[in-house]
Amino acid sequence: NCLFDSFACSYTGNFITQSFIYKLIENGTSLFDDERSRDTEILKAIYYKYMNLRAGMRKSLGFYFKMHRCSSELLQFYNICIDGFNSPLKPEHIKFFNESLNPLHSHKDLVSFHQSLMDCISKLIGKQGSIITDTFKYMQNHWPCSERAKQLAFLTEVETLLVNHQLELNQENVKSAFLIIHNGAYNDNSDIVDKVIDILTNTKLVDMM
Repeated sequence: NCLFDSFACSYTGNFITQSFIYKLIENGTSLFDDERSRDTEILKAIYYKYMNLRAGMRKSLGFYFKMHRCSSELLQFYNICIDGFNSPLKPEHIKFFNESLNPLHSHKDLVSFHQSLMDCISKLIGKQGSIITDTFKYMQNHWPCSERAKQLAFLTEVETLLVNHQLELNQENVKSAFLIIHNGAYNDNSDIVDKVIDILTNTKLVDMM
C-alpha cells in the first residue's frame, strides 16, 4: 500500500528501475491472492503513469512468460497493455505473441489462468486477424493428450475464437481448428466428447460449417 501511495509523488519515477519492475512481475506469481492482486494494481499504475517504462515492462513480462512463469493477474495486466496497441500490430507485439504468449498453452497450470490468456489472445486477434492461424497451429501441435482439463480448455478456446472471429477464418486455419476438435471426438471422457458435440451443433457456427 505504501508503494502504491508513493505514486502521488512526482519524483517516484526516478527510482523505478528495470530490476525493480522485474521483481514486481516476479511477485505477480505469489502464492497469495491479495499479494498478486495488489502487485498487478502497482504494475498498472506504473504503466499508465510512466510511458517511457512501457516497452521495458512488456519486455520483462515476455521474458518471464518464456520461463513459463505466469498467473491470471499478470495476464490481466498485459490485457490493459494491448488496449494501447495500434492495428495492425507492430512486429514486436507479434513476436511477443508467438514467443511468449502462445507457448503458455503448454504451461502445466494452464487451467488456472486460461480465461485470462484467452482474453488476451482474442483481443490481439481483434487487432490483427491473421495471428489466429498461429494460435490454432500451436494448439494443434500441442494437444494435451492425457490431461482432460486442458483438453476442455483447448476446445473451449477453439469454439470461442471460431465464434468471435469468423471474418478472419480461411481454409487453412479452419482446417487446423477442426483437427483440434477431431482430437476430442474419440476421447474416453464423455465430457470432452460432449464439448465436441456442442461445438459442432453451435448455431453461431452454421455458416462456417
